[in-house]
Amino acid sequence: MDIGDRMKGYEKVWDQKLPRRVPVLARIDGVSFSKLTERYKFKKPYDKTFIEAMYTAMQNVVTNVAGVVLAYHQSDEITVLLKNNQTFETEPYAANRIQKLTSHLAALATCGFNKELGGGGDKPAFFDCRVWTVPEAEINNSFLWRQQDAFRNCVQAVAHYGLKEKLNLKGRAVQKLMANKSTNELQELIFKELGINIDTYPTHLKRGTCMVKKSYLEDRAHWVIDENIPIFSKDPGYIEDQYFSTEEELDNKQRTQTGLSLEELESIEHEVLIEDEALPDEH
Repeated sequence: MDIGDRMKGYEKVWDQKLPRRVPVLARIDGVSFSKLTERYKFKKPYDKTFIEAMYTAMQNVVTNVAGVVLAYHQSDEITVLLKNNQTFETEPYAANRIQKLTSHLAALATCGFNKELGGGGDKPAFFDCRVWTVPEAEINNSFLWRQQDAFRNCVQAVAHYGLKEKLNLKGRAVQKLMANKSTNELQELIFKELGINIDTYPTHLKRGTCMVKKSYLEDRAHWVIDENIPIFSKDPGYIEDQYFSTEEELDNKQRTQTGLSLEELESIEHEVLIEDEALPDEH
């Protein structure tokens, strides 16, 4: 065996792939971003420039990676959903090779983020990435988990920086004041001390933001930022409908969840509508 074949053999052992025809998730995380926010002197708890840079990072990923159907951003992370079962001939992006996926997505996010900030100088930001697969039934739960984390982060950040400024406390003193308090207790503390009702806080700061495709012609679509996303536990269709895009896929999804076909469900809904119309008006 020549040297080239021998070296490639060593590489091949670790060239692992994700399984095909199942949902692929990637989470792209900023590395040491607490130091980066200090270096750029970003406003706390939220900074518009930082958020715009994360949007640009997210856009650079979704527009350059085939198979992406949705991306979600909160804090310094981006979660990406990829689909590779459109047809039996569909080739997954980078052949689902784990090393390729993680390096490509991290690099694309890094380039987009630093470009928005003017290049990053001699200490540019960088991201890491992990990839995995989930059953179709867990797609929404994967994003719900990150959205719940976004809400906790929001409450904690508003409490920490708001109390620190108002009460003129140092970081450790604020942490002591917040220690062992639940998210609900922190919300009460925020309202009492700062007069802030988290329920009325900007949606994209407490729930996160999605980048989804919107159709503008019959056969064309473009990526848009949605800063007014729903609570995923109350509207799982927001995420799932991006993945189950065809009538056949929706039919299979409905059949899995209810044991009924889409046609049978529509027939039931039609019967309910007829019964509702037959009811007398209330006086």
